[in-house]
Amino acid sequence: MASSSSLYLLSFFFTIVLAFISVSSKPPKLHAFIFPIRRDEETHQFYTELDIGTPTNNIYVVIDLGGQFSWLDCDQYNSSTYRHVRCSSPKCKATIGGDGANCIDCKEKPHRPGCTRNTCALSSYNPKTDMYIVGGVGEDTMGVSFTDGNVYVDDEVMRRFTFGCGVKGLLSGLAKPTKGILGLGRAPISLSTQLSSAFKLVHNKFALCLPSSTEIYLGTMFVGRGPFYFINYTGDSSTLLNIKTPLVINPVGHSRPPLNSKDFSSRDYFLDVKGIKALVGDFVKEAAAKKMKRVGSVAPFGACFSSENIKNTMTGPAVPIIDLVFKGNNAPWRIYGANSMVKVKKNVLCLGFVDGGSTPTTSIILGGYQLENNFLEFDLESSVVGFSSTLLLHNASCSQTRLF
Repeated sequence: MASSSSLYLLSFFFTIVLAFISVSSKPPKLHAFIFPIRRDEETHQFYTELDIGTPTNNIYVVIDLGGQFSWLDCDQYNSSTYRHVRCSSPKCKATIGGDGANCIDCKEKPHRPGCTRNTCALSSYNPKTDMYIVGGVGEDTMGVSFTDGNVYVDDEVMRRFTFGCGVKGLLSGLAKPTKGILGLGRAPISLSTQLSSAFKLVHNKFALCLPSSTEIYLGTMFVGRGPFYFINYTGDSSTLLNIKTPLVINPVGHSRPPLNSKDFSSRDYFLDVKGIKALVGDFVKEAAAKKMKRVGSVAPFGACFSSENIKNTMTGPAVPIIDLVFKGNNAPWRIYGANSMVKVKKNVLCLGFVDGGSTPTTSIILGGYQLENNFLEFDLESSVVGFSSTLLLHNASCSQTRLF
């Protein structure tokens, strides 16, 4: 495939809370903050845990890789250290951009999180239902754990963690344990930007390792610089990031409400794909050459096969490999059977890609399934993404029983 395409990394959801933070002291040898990642079996969404407020609220939030900011269900939020961000304040202007004119004014008394007077406003967005509501912007304390690049070290406190306020009705379609969204998109108040602003030793980058197992096994998110260590891989995992390619900006946004009405560029992450080897048509031909028996389609997938004569390997079902070729890279991103084939019922596997229709929003979208057990690093300072392809090749995975 000679033509160039845009690769849109959506990794389903991921939720993080954003904030501008003031810190009383800098921890020694701080390399990266660490967050656990869980996978919800019912929705196949990925989520992490935030420890915010006083007393501490332990809140699960879905991770949204393209989310512009984080939001929480403020209908169920209670904290004595919560403070609203005043409309037209310097913080509001820095948060939403422009002149900071977006305001909300709640006359209900007593005032509570999500219902305050003269408050900076943002549109909290649910990418699952494509719904959003305008809510107030608040800030609160948040506990975060960090590593010195070798082992878990200690905890720190973000004094001002900034997030938007949603409502209970906006949670529809999200994993049941979750109470909001954690945004990791290219935006002024993304989690990595806030952490790097507050803790000067932390680089503005983040790395994801999404688990393929149930929620009792944890994946990991790092915010900051390597080296990175997992329990089930003995070396520095950052050395596995041997494929790197520039991030590109799509000037056309999608359905996500923008932070600033004057800026409609997408906050999602795009890569320039120069070629694709073995997708759908070619995959079916190669499958036939491997004597894979094709069976009837199972919605929403088109190409399905009997699993009875497909061998299992360390990288999943032994099926044709899909290569994504990037500009300036000799090594492609290889997608093996564990990330390309979906078990839809007994003895039936389907190619886990669907037709985007006649008017797709972008050329290719990679979902969370394609990213499971792959290690990815998004460097927002140099605008580069690095990835490992599957960790299964190294007899490792993103599924762990603990972080360190």
